[in-house]
Amino acid sequence: MAFDGLFLHSMIRELEPLVGARITKIHQPSTREVIFAVRHFNRSARLLCSAHSIYARIQETTNIPQNPQEPPMFCVVLRKYLDGATIESFKQIGNDRILHIEFRNTNDLGDRIKYTLVLEIMGRHSNIILLDQNNMIIDAIKHLTIDENTRPVLPRLAYTAPPASGKLNPFTELAAMDYTTIGQTYEGISGLLAQEIAYRQNLRSVLDAANTPEPTITTAKGKSYFSFLPLEHLGESYQAFATLSELLDYYYLHLAEADRIREQTKNIAAFVQNQITKNQQKLKKLTKEQQEAQNADILQQKGNLLLSNLHQLQTGLKTITVDNYFDPDLAPITIDLDPAKNGTVNANNYFKRYNKAKTAQIKLAEQIELTQGEIDYFEEVAQNISIATTQNIHEIRQELELGGYLRPQVSKRKERPAKALIDSYESPDGTMILVGKNNLQNDMVTFKKGRKTYTWLHAKDIPGSHVVICSSVVSDETLQTAALLAAYYSKSKNSANVAVDYTLISHVHKPNGAKPGFVIYTDQKTLYVTPDEATIQTIKKL
Repeated sequence: MAFDGLFLHSMIRELEPLVGARITKIHQPSTREVIFAVRHFNRSARLLCSAHSIYARIQETTNIPQNPQEPPMFCVVLRKYLDGATIESFKQIGNDRILHIEFRNTNDLGDRIKYTLVLEIMGRHSNIILLDQNNMIIDAIKHLTIDENTRPVLPRLAYTAPPASGKLNPFTELAAMDYTTIGQTYEGISGLLAQEIAYRQNLRSVLDAANTPEPTITTAKGKSYFSFLPLEHLGESYQAFATLSELLDYYYLHLAEADRIREQTKNIAAFVQNQITKNQQKLKKLTKEQQEAQNADILQQKGNLLLSNLHQLQTGLKTITVDNYFDPDLAPITIDLDPAKNGTVNANNYFKRYNKAKTAQIKLAEQIELTQGEIDYFEEVAQNISIATTQNIHEIRQELELGGYLRPQVSKRKERPAKALIDSYESPDGTMILVGKNNLQNDMVTFKKGRKTYTWLHAKDIPGSHVVICSSVVSDETLQTAALLAAYYSKSKNSANVAVDYTLISHVHKPNGAKPGFVIYTDQKTLYVTPDEATIQTIKKL
């Protein structure tokens, strides 16, 4: 369900206890999200405002996303004007998806100044705009020029509200009811909620629910919908929550996390994919050259045949046809000649071309091996990106920087490298299982945290995580659990009967100079498992 006007109405009632709260910290974890840390009496809370094109909203949140090392400019502006400010009110414009949060703060002269933060929840046009007491725009999370929008949003311009819908506010202007056009008559009612109202044939009960909400996720036909009341017209199953904010935290946790990861990895992912494509094209070219160089033996044979037939060679001949004694049937072969050279020189020219081709074969074989190694490495990195979290994505960039593929990012302030957060799980019999989520972590779990008597697992012949069972004695149940994790965190996570190799860490070795995450192993056995999301979720995470 969309975060529509009725949901906003209900959310404002939930946020009313924050009136009077003081802003203690302001963060901007992503390009379209702002989080205000607030304190009111003895209560602390985090107020999230999002102008995301798909899930714009306002709510309290208990999630703590990772913040960038350098705050975005909009965050800097908010800190300048709203740090230490007091929330005075939450005001919805009609029943539309527009919210004004009014603040009071003390300026340098000691005067109490009013500021308004406008949250416009309008899909791809969503925005967060900071206004001064004269309704002038101080800044916005999304700048819009006159070329982009008929209503420009830029600093130092007067704020203009979005055009009114012309619909009725259901809380103040109830009219004769036509449930087939309820969404066209009243503002703030999404299509899904209009269907619910039509199903119930009772708008008043839905309006009452917005004032006394029953936060619910309704699941139907494999899809989940959030609302401030159970959606009975869909009703297959319901999950209730204590508050709307708790509901949204649960609903958006994975969506928002995935979006932040996409945002943080889009440049790295594009670079990695470009490296894969470039090396694949290079490999194709090298393979073709290698196939051509494989004709070297024929050049040597032609040189020997010319030496065997010097008595027939005369200067001025362009070709000569002789019996090919390298062929079991002695089939005749025609050999091209340089008419300006004698037979000996022509034979030596073929030997020179043979030697050159043989040298090329060696160099091409080396280049093909190196290029295939690059493809394998970047496919491994691409797999790591696909399972990255906001907590460990920096490790992938660090790996590429250490490998010389990316220039190190320059930060104004020096920070300690973040400690790697290795995911650990508990098998049904209580054994700890470690899972590396990128190549730096893979090296760590295998060679720093792993012992020689521990069991090591990896999806066979495909990019994937290093998995280590932290015990010298391994039950079948634990081995199966670890294999499921190895298969799930691999390129074949959506496949059936995934082959997973396992061996003792004492049989796992890293060649000198090898890239992060690369190992060779011996004495392995293989088992086959079919990973699935539901089973993985049942494995206890430590």
